[in-house]
Order: sequence, then structure tokens, then C-alpha cells
Amino acid sequence: MRIVHLTAHLGGGVGKAQAAMRAVDPGSPDHMYLLLESARDRRFADAVAATGTMVIERPGRDELLAYLADADIVQVEFWTHPRLYEALARLPLPTGRYLFWSHISGLAPPLIAPGLTAAADVFVYTSACSLERRRAISASSAAASGSAIRRNGESRARRCAAAISALSISSR
Repeated sequence: MRIVHLTAHLGGGVGKAQAAMRAVDPGSPDHMYLLLESARDRRFADAVAATGTMVIERPGRDELLAYLADADIVQVEFWTHPRLYEALARLPLPTGRYLFWSHISGLAPPLIAPGLTAAADVFVYTSACSLERRRAISASSAAASGSAIRRNGESRARRCAAAISALSISSR
């Protein structure tokens, strides 16, 4: 099973978490990391690569889309990073299974757009309180007509772009 991680970079908390998981279980399914920007702090990217996991920094658009299309699962390491938003909103993301792991709580700004959770096949929250907040938002927005992002007939990129757009408008 090929799991491709799409992330802005492997610095800070995201890099530390990924390096720790790869070190504990380097023989787990085939993982690969696509970094949308070069690592400024190389420690965690190098630690992930030292486990034999492929780390590709700043792949070209066609290369990135080819890796995503070839994945069994695309795991988006999500937080509010401009490069990640750009990729999710503008790229014609290939069909596949998308798991979003949120590295932010979304309890206060930066918020997690409800439409973004709908765009993922699986959305993993940082904590139980984040999930509870999402459930409360879902219950209140279900009553509003036409506000939900529909899955049928819309591309994943369009759903992500709409969610990001709605978040930008609502946070002003």
C-alpha cells in the first residue's frame, strides 16, 4: 500500500510527529512525502529520509499530480499554510482516497472550514474537543439551506477551493 503525504514542509510539530512515527515503524506500508517548499530546518526531513522513506521537496506540478494519482491513500498534513491552501484550491487533484490529518485544533482562528472536512474521505482531528466543535457546527449549519458543499458532481479541488474561500470570508 502506497501512502503519499502531502505537506507544506516537515518542520516544527508536523515534522517531529512524522519523524517519530517513521522511526517507530520504518517497515510500515510504503510512505512518501511531498513537500511543497524546501525545508528550512532539515532535522525532521532528514530523520524521515533516514528511515528509507522517500522525501521529495518542491516537486513540479506534473510530478506532484503523478505521485498523488499513483497513491493508494493521499494523507494531507493539514494546517493553515499558504502553499497547502494553494495546492488544495488550484490543482486538479486526482481521484483517490484522501485522508486529512489536521495539525491545528480549529477551536479559535485559524478555523477549520466545514467544507474542507466534507472534501476529505477521512478527516482526523487533533483532539476530541475539535471533533465536538465540528459536530456542533455541522448541526447548526445543517439547518441552513444551500450552505453545504455537495460531493456529487464536484471535483475535490473545487470543494477545497470553496471551503477555503468560505473560511477566508467568514474569518474577516
